[in-house]
Amino acid sequence: MRHALFIRATTPLLLLAVVLWSAFWFTAPASARSLATLVVSTCDESHLDAAITQATNDQANDTITFACSGDIPLTSTLVIKASMTLDGSGQSVTLDGGGHVGVLSVNSGVQFTLKALTVANGSSSGNGGGIYNSGTMTISNSTIANNTTAHNAGGIYNNGGTVNISNSTIANNAAPSGIGGGIYNLNGGTVTISNSTIANNHAQADGGGILNEGRTVTISNSTIANNAADNGYGGGIYSSATLSIGATILAGNGGSNCSVFGTISPDLGYNLESGTDCGLSGPTSQQNTSPQFQGGLQNNGGPTQTIALQPSSPAVNHIPVNTGHGCITGGTDQRGQPRPDYFLLLLPESTCDIGAYEVQGELLR
Repeated sequence: MRHALFIRATTPLLLLAVVLWSAFWFTAPASARSLATLVVSTCDESHLDAAITQATNDQANDTITFACSGDIPLTSTLVIKASMTLDGSGQSVTLDGGGHVGVLSVNSGVQFTLKALTVANGSSSGNGGGIYNSGTMTISNSTIANNTTAHNAGGIYNNGGTVNISNSTIANNAAPSGIGGGIYNLNGGTVTISNSTIANNHAQADGGGILNEGRTVTISNSTIANNAADNGYGGGIYSSATLSIGATILAGNGGSNCSVFGTISPDLGYNLESGTDCGLSGPTSQQNTSPQFQGGLQNNGGPTQTIALQPSSPAVNHIPVNTGHGCITGGTDQRGQPRPDYFLLLLPESTCDIGAYEVQGELLR
Protein backbone atom coordinates (compact mmCIF):
# COMPACT_ATOMS: atom_id res chain seq x y z
CA MET A 1 0.00 0.00 0.00
CA ARG A 2 2.79 2.41 0.91
CA HIS A 3 4.52 1.59 -2.40
CA ALA A 4 1.36 2.34 -4.35
CA LEU A 5 0.95 5.65 -2.53
CA PHE A 6 4.57 6.55 -3.31
CA ILE A 7 4.01 5.99 -7.05
CA ARG A 8 0.84 8.09 -7.03
CA ALA A 9 2.61 10.86 -5.13
CA THR A 10 5.67 11.01 -7.36
CA THR A 11 3.96 10.51 -10.71
CA PRO A 12 3.16 14.25 -11.18
CA LEU A 13 6.79 15.11 -10.43
CA LEU A 14 8.01 12.58 -12.97
CA LEU A 15 5.62 13.89 -15.59
CA LEU A 16 6.75 17.45 -14.90
CA ALA A 17 10.40 16.43 -15.28
CA VAL A 18 9.68 14.71 -18.60
CA VAL A 19 7.80 17.77 -19.89
CA LEU A 20 10.62 20.15 -18.90
CA TRP A 21 13.28 17.90 -20.41
CA SER A 22 11.33 17.59 -23.67
CA ALA A 23 10.77 21.33 -23.88
CA PHE A 24 14.49 22.01 -23.48
CA TRP A 25 15.50 19.34 -26.00
CA PHE A 26 13.15 20.36 -28.76
CA THR A 27 13.49 24.12 -28.34
CA ALA A 28 17.28 24.34 -27.86
CA PRO A 29 18.78 26.53 -30.58
CA ALA A 30 20.51 24.75 -33.45
CA SER A 31 23.66 26.78 -32.80
CA ALA A 32 24.07 25.04 -29.46
CA ARG A 33 24.79 21.79 -31.29
CA SER A 34 28.50 21.22 -31.86
CA LEU A 35 29.59 20.54 -35.44
CA ALA A 36 30.14 16.87 -36.15
CA THR A 37 33.19 15.27 -37.73
CA LEU A 38 32.21 12.17 -39.66
CA VAL A 39 34.95 9.70 -40.56
CA VAL A 40 34.99 7.55 -43.69
CA SER A 41 36.86 4.47 -42.48
CA THR A 42 36.72 2.49 -45.74
CA CYS A 43 37.35 4.16 -49.08
CA ASP A 44 34.37 2.96 -51.08
CA GLU A 45 31.19 4.52 -52.44
CA SER A 46 28.84 3.08 -49.82
CA HIS A 47 30.79 4.44 -46.85
CA LEU A 48 31.18 7.85 -48.49
CA ASP A 49 27.48 7.95 -49.41
CA ALA A 50 26.56 7.13 -45.82
CA ALA A 51 28.68 10.00 -44.48
CA ILE A 52 27.24 12.48 -47.00
CA THR A 53 23.70 11.34 -46.15
CA GLN A 54 24.40 11.79 -42.43
CA ALA A 55 25.84 15.28 -43.00
CA THR A 56 22.81 16.14 -45.14
CA ASN A 57 20.43 14.99 -42.41
CA ASP A 58 22.36 16.88 -39.72
CA GLN A 59 22.04 20.20 -41.62
CA ALA A 60 24.92 21.46 -39.47
CA ASN A 61 27.85 21.99 -41.87
CA ASP A 62 29.54 18.76 -40.79
CA THR A 63 33.08 17.87 -41.79
CA ILE A 64 33.74 14.50 -43.44
CA THR A 65 37.32 13.22 -43.06
CA PHE A 66 39.01 10.02 -44.22
CA ALA A 67 40.82 7.32 -42.25
CA CYS A 68 41.84 5.60 -45.48
CA SER A 69 43.57 6.30 -48.77
CA GLY A 70 42.62 5.08 -52.21
CA ASP A 71 40.47 5.46 -55.26
CA ILE A 72 36.69 5.61 -54.72
CA PRO A 73 34.93 4.48 -57.92
CA LEU A 74 31.49 6.06 -58.27
CA THR A 75 28.40 4.60 -59.92
CA SER A 76 26.42 7.84 -59.53
CA THR A 77 27.15 11.53 -59.05
CA LEU A 78 27.68 12.71 -55.46
CA VAL A 79 24.96 15.33 -54.99
CA ILE A 80 25.70 17.84 -52.22
CA LYS A 81 22.34 19.03 -50.87
CA ALA A 82 23.47 20.61 -47.58
CA SER A 83 26.48 22.60 -46.39
CA MET A 84 29.46 20.40 -45.51
CA THR A 85 33.20 19.85 -45.95
CA LEU A 86 34.99 16.92 -47.56
CA ASP A 87 38.54 16.92 -46.16
CA GLY A 88 41.12 14.41 -47.37
CA SER A 89 44.02 15.92 -45.41
CA GLY A 90 46.59 13.33 -44.36
CA GLN A 91 45.36 10.81 -46.90
CA SER A 92 45.41 10.34 -50.67
CA VAL A 93 41.81 10.02 -51.85
CA THR A 94 40.43 10.21 -55.39
CA LEU A 95 36.74 10.61 -56.16
CA ASP A 96 36.65 8.70 -59.44
CA GLY A 97 33.88 8.99 -62.01
CA GLY A 98 35.30 6.05 -63.93
CA GLY A 99 34.60 7.77 -67.24
CA HIS A 100 30.87 7.13 -66.74
CA VAL A 101 29.41 9.70 -64.32
CA GLY A 102 29.99 13.29 -63.24
CA VAL A 103 31.72 13.33 -59.86
CA LEU A 104 30.14 16.17 -57.84
CA SER A 105 27.03 18.33 -58.10
CA VAL A 106 26.57 21.17 -55.58
CA ASN A 107 23.07 22.54 -55.13
CA SER A 108 22.13 26.22 -54.98
CA GLY A 109 22.22 27.71 -51.47
CA VAL A 110 24.80 25.19 -50.26
CA GLN A 111 28.23 26.06 -48.86
CA PHE A 112 30.62 23.26 -49.77
CA THR A 113 34.35 22.88 -49.14
CA LEU A 114 36.56 20.40 -50.99
CA LYS A 115 39.96 20.09 -49.35
CA ALA A 116 42.96 17.91 -50.21
CA LEU A 117 41.09 15.59 -52.59
CA THR A 118 41.29 14.60 -56.24
CA VAL A 119 38.26 14.73 -58.54
CA ALA A 120 39.06 12.63 -61.58
CA ASN A 121 37.72 10.74 -64.57
CA GLY A 122 34.28 12.29 -64.38
CA SER A 123 32.15 12.18 -67.49
CA SER A 124 28.91 14.05 -68.00
CA SER A 125 26.37 13.82 -70.82
CA GLY A 126 25.44 17.39 -69.82
CA ASN A 127 27.75 20.06 -68.38
CA GLY A 128 30.55 19.74 -65.86
CA GLY A 129 32.32 16.41 -66.12
CA GLY A 130 34.12 16.86 -62.80
CA ILE A 131 31.99 19.37 -60.87
CA TYR A 132 28.66 21.09 -61.48
CA ASN A 133 28.30 23.96 -59.01
CA SER A 134 25.33 26.22 -58.29
CA GLY A 135 26.23 26.96 -54.68
CA THR A 136 29.21 28.47 -52.88
CA MET A 137 32.20 26.19 -53.30
CA THR A 138 35.72 26.40 -51.87
CA ILE A 139 38.45 24.20 -53.36
CA SER A 140 41.89 24.03 -51.73
CA ASN A 141 44.95 21.78 -52.05
CA SER A 142 43.02 19.67 -54.52
CA THR A 143 43.30 18.36 -58.07
CA ILE A 144 40.52 18.41 -60.68
CA ALA A 145 41.87 16.28 -63.54
CA ASN A 146 41.04 14.07 -66.50
CA ASN A 147 37.35 14.91 -66.53
CA THR A 148 35.33 15.29 -69.72
CA THR A 149 31.89 16.37 -70.88
CA ALA A 150 29.64 15.88 -73.89
CA HIS A 151 28.80 19.59 -73.81
CA ASN A 152 30.58 22.31 -71.79
CA ALA A 153 33.11 22.42 -68.94
CA GLY A 154 35.18 19.31 -68.63
CA GLY A 155 36.47 20.28 -65.18
CA ILE A 156 34.18 22.75 -63.37
CA TYR A 157 30.84 24.18 -64.51
CA ASN A 158 29.89 27.17 -62.35
CA ASN A 159 26.24 27.90 -63.02
CA GLY A 160 25.63 31.23 -61.27
CA GLY A 161 27.39 30.17 -58.09
CA THR A 162 30.64 31.15 -56.40
CA VAL A 163 33.86 29.15 -56.68
CA ASN A 164 37.03 29.96 -54.72
CA ILE A 165 40.08 27.95 -55.78
CA SER A 166 43.44 28.05 -53.99
CA ASN A 167 46.63 25.94 -54.02
CA SER A 168 45.04 23.57 -56.52
CA THR A 169 45.56 22.16 -60.00
CA ILE A 170 42.96 22.03 -62.78
CA ALA A 171 44.51 19.85 -65.50
CA ASN A 172 43.84 17.58 -68.47
CA ASN A 173 40.11 18.26 -68.53
CA ALA A 174 38.30 18.39 -71.85
CA ALA A 175 35.18 19.65 -73.59
CA PRO A 176 35.84 17.90 -76.94
CA SER A 177 32.51 19.02 -78.40
CA GLY A 178 31.98 22.27 -76.51
CA ILE A 179 33.54 25.20 -74.64
CA GLY A 180 35.38 25.72 -71.37
CA GLY A 181 37.79 22.83 -71.06
CA GLY A 182 38.96 23.50 -67.50
CA ILE A 183 36.43 25.95 -66.04
CA TYR A 184 33.24 27.48 -67.43
CA ASN A 185 31.80 30.42 -65.46
CA LEU A 186 28.34 31.65 -66.50
CA ASN A 187 24.97 33.09 -65.42
CA GLY A 188 26.37 35.75 -63.09
CA GLY A 189 28.79 33.38 -61.42
CA THR A 190 32.01 34.42 -59.67
CA VAL A 191 35.32 32.54 -59.75
CA THR A 192 38.42 33.47 -57.73
CA ILE A 193 41.68 31.60 -58.39
CA SER A 194 44.89 32.01 -56.37
CA ASN A 195 48.17 30.08 -56.09
CA SER A 196 46.91 27.53 -58.60
CA THR A 197 47.84 25.90 -61.91
CA ILE A 198 45.47 25.64 -64.89
CA ALA A 199 47.22 23.44 -67.45
CA ASN A 200 46.74 21.01 -70.35
CA ASN A 201 42.99 21.51 -70.61
CA HIS A 202 41.29 21.81 -73.97
CA ALA A 203 37.97 22.67 -75.59
CA GLN A 204 36.68 22.08 -79.08
CA ALA A 205 35.72 25.75 -79.39
CA ASP A 206 36.44 28.62 -76.98
CA GLY A 207 38.18 28.77 -73.62
CA GLY A 208 40.56 25.86 -73.35
CA GLY A 209 41.58 26.71 -69.80
CA ILE A 210 38.85 29.10 -68.64
CA LEU A 211 35.71 30.43 -70.27
CA ASN A 212 34.12 33.40 -68.50
CA GLU A 213 30.59 34.45 -69.37
CA GLY A 214 29.66 35.03 -65.74
CA ARG A 215 30.08 38.10 -63.62
CA THR A 216 33.73 38.04 -62.54
CA VAL A 217 36.87 35.92 -62.75
CA THR A 218 39.80 37.08 -60.60
CA ILE A 219 43.18 35.34 -60.91
CA SER A 220 46.30 35.89 -58.80
CA ASN A 221 49.68 34.17 -58.33
CA SER A 222 48.75 31.42 -60.74
CA THR A 223 50.09 29.68 -63.83
CA ILE A 224 47.86 29.23 -66.90
CA ALA A 225 49.79 27.23 -69.46
CA ASN A 226 49.56 24.75 -72.31
CA ASN A 227 45.79 24.81 -72.62
CA ALA A 228 44.14 24.81 -76.05
CA ALA A 229 41.01 25.90 -77.88
CA ASP A 230 41.11 23.51 -80.79
CA ASN A 231 38.86 25.35 -83.23
CA GLY A 232 38.05 28.51 -81.32
CA TYR A 233 39.47 31.42 -79.33
CA GLY A 234 41.20 31.82 -76.00
CA GLY A 235 43.30 28.73 -75.50
CA GLY A 236 44.14 30.01 -72.03
CA ILE A 237 41.19 32.29 -71.26
CA TYR A 238 38.12 33.41 -73.18
CA SER A 239 36.26 36.22 -71.42
CA SER A 240 33.25 38.34 -72.29
CA ALA A 241 32.75 39.55 -68.70
CA THR A 242 34.96 41.07 -65.99
CA LEU A 243 38.45 39.56 -65.84
CA SER A 244 41.16 40.65 -63.39
CA ILE A 245 44.66 39.13 -63.40
CA GLY A 246 47.69 39.76 -61.19
CA ALA A 247 51.07 38.10 -60.57
CA THR A 248 50.17 35.34 -63.06
CA ILE A 249 51.95 33.56 -65.93
CA LEU A 250 50.05 33.02 -69.19
CA ALA A 251 52.11 31.04 -71.68
CA GLY A 252 52.05 28.37 -74.33
CA ASN A 253 48.27 28.27 -74.74
CA GLY A 254 47.08 27.17 -78.19
CA GLY A 255 44.57 29.43 -79.91
CA SER A 256 45.96 32.50 -78.03
CA ASN A 257 46.69 33.01 -74.37
CA CYS A 258 43.59 35.20 -74.04
CA SER A 259 40.62 36.27 -76.10
CA VAL A 260 39.14 39.21 -74.23
CA PHE A 261 36.45 41.61 -75.39
CA GLY A 262 38.16 44.93 -74.66
CA THR A 263 41.06 44.76 -72.21
CA ILE A 264 41.63 42.99 -68.95
CA SER A 265 40.00 45.21 -66.35
CA PRO A 266 42.06 45.69 -64.42
CA ASP A 267 45.56 44.40 -65.07
CA LEU A 268 46.53 44.02 -61.43
CA GLY A 269 50.23 44.06 -62.34
CA TYR A 270 53.25 41.75 -62.20
CA ASN A 271 51.93 39.42 -64.90
CA LEU A 272 54.03 37.64 -67.51
CA GLU A 273 52.63 36.63 -70.91
CA SER A 274 54.41 34.79 -73.71
CA GLY A 275 52.49 36.84 -76.31
CA THR A 276 50.35 39.98 -76.40
CA ASP A 277 46.88 38.46 -76.66
CA CYS A 278 45.79 39.38 -73.14
CA GLY A 279 46.18 43.12 -73.60
CA LEU A 280 48.16 43.55 -70.39
CA SER A 281 48.62 47.23 -69.70
CA GLY A 282 50.17 47.44 -66.23
CA PRO A 283 53.69 48.94 -66.12
CA THR A 284 54.97 46.01 -64.05
CA SER A 285 53.61 43.34 -66.42
CA GLN A 286 55.74 41.69 -69.13
CA GLN A 287 54.60 40.76 -72.65
CA ASN A 288 56.26 38.70 -75.38
CA THR A 289 58.34 37.08 -72.68
CA SER A 290 59.07 33.38 -72.24
CA PRO A 291 58.59 32.21 -68.64
CA GLN A 292 61.35 29.60 -69.13
CA PHE A 293 59.48 26.67 -67.66
CA GLN A 294 61.54 23.78 -66.35
CA GLY A 295 59.57 20.85 -67.68
CA GLY A 296 55.81 20.50 -67.86
CA LEU A 297 53.16 19.73 -65.28
CA GLN A 298 54.72 17.34 -62.77
CA ASN A 299 55.31 16.53 -59.14
CA ASN A 300 57.56 19.28 -57.79
CA GLY A 301 56.69 18.63 -54.14
CA GLY A 302 53.54 19.51 -52.26
CA PRO A 303 50.09 17.93 -52.57
CA THR A 304 49.41 19.00 -56.18
CA GLN A 305 51.36 19.06 -59.44
CA THR A 306 52.90 22.32 -60.67
CA ILE A 307 55.02 23.72 -63.50
CA ALA A 308 58.49 24.68 -62.29
CA LEU A 309 60.53 27.70 -63.36
CA GLN A 310 64.19 27.78 -64.28
CA PRO A 311 66.23 29.92 -61.87
CA SER A 312 67.02 32.25 -64.80
CA SER A 313 63.33 32.84 -65.61
CA PRO A 314 62.23 36.48 -65.94
CA ALA A 315 59.38 35.54 -63.61
CA VAL A 316 61.83 34.97 -60.76
CA ASN A 317 62.38 37.70 -58.14
CA HIS A 318 60.04 40.14 -59.84
CA ILE A 319 57.51 41.11 -57.14
CA PRO A 320 58.71 43.23 -54.17
CA VAL A 321 57.86 41.74 -50.79
CA ASN A 322 54.96 43.19 -48.79
CA THR A 323 53.60 45.21 -51.71
CA GLY A 324 50.62 42.88 -52.11
CA HIS A 325 50.30 40.55 -55.10
CA GLY A 326 50.67 37.53 -52.83
CA CYS A 327 54.25 38.42 -51.90
CA ILE A 328 54.01 38.74 -48.14
CA THR A 329 56.33 37.75 -45.32
CA GLY A 330 55.34 34.27 -44.23
CA GLY A 331 53.49 33.48 -47.46
CA THR A 332 53.70 30.28 -49.49
CA ASP A 333 53.43 29.15 -53.10
CA GLN A 334 51.01 26.50 -54.38
CA ARG A 335 53.17 23.71 -52.93
CA GLY A 336 53.39 25.30 -49.49
CA GLN A 337 57.00 26.42 -50.03
CA PRO A 338 58.05 29.81 -48.60
CA ARG A 339 57.17 32.88 -50.65
CA PRO A 340 59.47 34.84 -50.67
CA ASP A 341 62.06 32.07 -50.48
CA TYR A 342 65.51 32.07 -48.95
CA PHE A 343 68.73 32.95 -50.74
CA LEU A 344 70.97 29.88 -50.46
CA LEU A 345 68.38 28.46 -48.02
CA LEU A 346 69.65 30.85 -45.37
CA LEU A 347 68.77 34.51 -45.90
CA PRO A 348 65.20 35.66 -46.63
CA GLU A 349 64.77 37.32 -50.02
CA SER A 350 63.01 40.62 -50.64
CA THR A 351 61.17 39.58 -53.82
CA CYS A 352 58.79 36.84 -55.00
CA ASP A 353 58.29 34.99 -58.29
CA ILE A 354 55.37 35.41 -60.67
CA GLY A 355 53.04 32.43 -60.95
CA ALA A 356 52.09 29.50 -58.73
CA TYR A 357 55.64 28.21 -58.28
CA GLU A 358 58.38 29.87 -56.19
CA VAL A 359 61.95 28.87 -57.05
CA GLN A 360 63.72 27.98 -53.80
CA GLY A 361 67.25 29.05 -52.91
CA GLU A 362 68.26 30.26 -56.37
CA LEU A 363 71.40 32.32 -56.86
CA LEU A 364 70.83 36.05 -57.16
CA ARG A 365 71.07 37.22 -60.74
